Amino acid sequence: MGIYIVLLLLPFALNLLFFSISDKNLQKRFIVYIYFIFLFCIYVLRDFSVGSDIFGYYEIYNAASYHNWFDNSWIYMEPGYVFLMKLFNTLGFSFRFFMAILYLIFIIPLAHFILKFSKDVVLSLIIFTCFTFFVFSMSGLRQTVALGICLIAFDLAQKNGLRNFLIYCICILIAFSIHKSAFIFIPAYFIMRTPINWKIIFIYLIISLLVIFSPIRLIEILQANEITSYGYEESNSIGTSFYAIVAIIIMGIILSRKSKSINILSLKKNIFAESEVITLGLSNYVNLLICAACIMLVFSGTILLRASMYYQIVILIILPNLLSYLDISLRTIFHIILIVILLLLFYYGVLLPNQFNIVPYKFSHDLSFFIK
Repeated sequence: MGIYIVLLLLPFALNLLFFSISDKNLQKRFIVYIYFIFLFCIYVLRDFSVGSDIFGYYEIYNAASYHNWFDNSWIYMEPGYVFLMKLFNTLGFSFRFFMAILYLIFIIPLAHFILKFSKDVVLSLIIFTCFTFFVFSMSGLRQTVALGICLIAFDLAQKNGLRNFLIYCICILIAFSIHKSAFIFIPAYFIMRTPINWKIIFIYLIISLLVIFSPIRLIEILQANEITSYGYEESNSIGTSFYAIVAIIIMGIILSRKSKSINILSLKKNIFAESEVITLGLSNYVNLLICAACIMLVFSGTILLRASMYYQIVILIILPNLLSYLDISLRTIFHIILIVILLLLFYYGVLLPNQFNIVPYKFSHDLSFFIK
C-alpha cells in the first residue's frame, strides 16, 4: 500500500516544494498537474488484478473483437462503451491503452474542475484521495468515464444560452451511453442555478420523509419496468459518508449567507437566450450536494447508490470553499481536524479493509499498448 501513501502525501509535499512561487495560480497548476500525472501512472501501470472489476473489463475488451459493430446483445454494458471497445480493438490497441484513454477522459476534466473552482487545491486533492472518489475510480471504469464527461458538462453549464444547454445535453447523452447512471445528472443544469433557501429545504425534507417512510421503493419500480436488474444489498446501504455529507450541508447552509449566490431561474431573462458566464456561489453548490444526499436515501441498499457520485463530486469544491469563510484561526483548526479525519478515513476505511481490492498494488509486467 506504499504507493497509496505516497499519493496521499504528494499534495502536501508539492505544496511545500512550490510554496515559494509568488504566482499562486502557477503554484496551483504545478501541484494539480504533477498530482494527476502521478495518479495517471497509478491507474495505467498497474496489474489488472488491482481493482475488483478491472480484470473483468480486460476480458470483455478482448471478447469484443469477436463481435460485430454496434452489437451489444452479447454483454450487459452500454452501447457507447461497447462501441469504444470495438473501435480500439479494430485499431489494434491493447486494453491498457484503451484504459489509459478512458482515464484521461476522467482526469483532464477533474483537474480543470479543481483548478477552476477550488479555493484550496491541496485540500481538494486530499478529499479526492480519501473520500470514495479515488478508490471507486480504481474499479468502476465505466462510471468513472461517465463522471468525467459530466464534469465537462458541468463546466459547459456555466454559460447560459440554448446552444450551451444543447451541448450540455449531448454530453449527458454521451455519458449515458457509457454508463446509464449518468441520466441522474440531467437536472443539475437547473439545480446549480438555484441557491438554497428555506422553501427548497422544506421541499427536500418532504421528499426525504416520503422516501424514508414510503412502502414502495423507486428501485422496485425500476425493476418492474426492466430499467435495472439490481436488487438490495446490505453492503450498499448509506453509511458514515451520508452523515458527513449532511454535516457539510448544514455547515454550508449556515455559511452560505456570507456567499454571493446566483439565482438565474428567478430572473425574468430567458436563460436559454442569454450567453453570459454565471458564477456559482456556496449556496448553489450546497443545493447540488443536497441532491446527492437525496439520491443516497432513494437508492440506499442498492448498487445505484453510486449514482450520487455525480453530485457528491462538488464536495471537492464545497469543503475548501467553506473553510475560506471562517476566521483565520478557526479555519486553521478546522483544516487540521478535517485532514486528520480524512487520513484516518483513507487508512482505516479504504486501505486496511482493502476496499475494491486495490491492496496490494502491483505493477504490471506487460505494458504493451498494442495487441500482440
